Amino acid sequence: MTITASEREEFCESFAMVTPGMYELEAAMETLSDPGANDQVDAMKVAMNGGDRSHAYDCDLPSDEDLFTEYVERQVARQNGETE
Repeated sequence: MTITASEREEFCESFAMVTPGMYELEAAMETLSDPGANDQVDAMKVAMNGGDRSHAYDCDLPSDEDLFTEYVERQVARQNGETE
C-alpha cells in the first residue's frame, strides 16, 4: 500500500494519539483467547500491566514500524468503507 507524504504525516499524528499499550493489550487478549497458544503466561503479564507501555506510539521508531503499518491499513480500510 502506498500513501503520500501528507497522508503519512496525518497518520503519524493520529497514531501518536492512540492510548499507549492499546495494541500490545489487543495482541495479549487475542493470545489469551486462544486455548492452544504457548505464550499465555507472557500475554497475561502484558494484560495485567495494561499493555505494558508508558510512551506514545511513534511512526518513526523501528520498534513501532509493524504497528504503524497495521494502523495505516486499518485506517485506509475504514476510509474505504471496509470492515475488519
